[in-house]
Amino acid sequence: TEQVELVLSHDHSWTLRTLDGRGGYKTVGGDEFYVVYYQEDVTKTAKEPAEPTAVAWVTDHHNGTYGLQFVTTPFSTQRPITNFYKHPKFKQKRQQTRLRMEVHLQYTCGMGTLYQPLKDGWKTGGMTHVQFHIPDLPFPPRKIESWQHRLEQRGGVIRNPVSSSSNNITSLTPFFHSLFFGDSLVVQMVQSYLEPNRHFDRSKATSQGNPDLPLTLATLPNMIQKFKEMQSGNLNRFSHKKMALIVGSAAWDLLLPATYEGPKLEDHLQACREFIQHIRTEYPNATVLWRLPTA
Repeated sequence: TEQVELVLSHDHSWTLRTLDGRGGYKTVGGDEFYVVYYQEDVTKTAKEPAEPTAVAWVTDHHNGTYGLQFVTTPFSTQRPITNFYKHPKFKQKRQQTRLRMEVHLQYTCGMGTLYQPLKDGWKTGGMTHVQFHIPDLPFPPRKIESWQHRLEQRGGVIRNPVSSSSNNITSLTPFFHSLFFGDSLVVQMVQSYLEPNRHFDRSKATSQGNPDLPLTLATLPNMIQKFKEMQSGNLNRFSHKKMALIVGSAAWDLLLPATYEGPKLEDHLQACREFIQHIRTEYPNATVLWRLPTA
């Protein structure tokens, strides 16, 4: 895929059409997109990068076209909207609102689903690092759904098997300190060179490094030992304070062969449950937050 075309239909459906290097429409699927939609108030000066209004739930039609249905993001303050064209605030502020979209082409032609040893010898993971910008959209998507509702519609299940609280936490600022334990993606969340983040103060967040282990039932004892070596000192030192502990599985856990994780990741999922249960038992005063893997 070399180019994309956004098709806005009369029935308010949004579709991406992909084009090849010669400018012809493709007739096969296999591309992976991350699509972000923004509504920005042009009368205000932005003090920090704009947060997405919504992201697209992308459906591959396997014919070179991809359907876009928009959902809220977990940390967004945007509420679901069933019909933008009847929304009173949008009608009032349409002239002051800029509508734009970013299309990130992650992988093309099914490269993202190739497994080892098919990628042996590759110098990269096959990501394109290509972005397309659509700066001025004529109108917004008709509706923005709740991401939880969309996931449940697709057969997904949202459950927290070990937490005693059903409250959603969208910010770490109420906590005295936040401890991060996990792979490189978790560690990078607290790097000082990153842009300021209103969801947590990085000066009150620490990580003791990467355990460099997959999370399986076989590696669980070693993972617990590494956790104790890296974080137990801070957890005991701040035990009388309101602490957040951010842990999670990694993209690498999803990419391990099925012989390690089980055909449906059942070994990994059971290891996750036992790991969280251990932490909650040993450190009952800490609020445990699970970071989903990023693939």
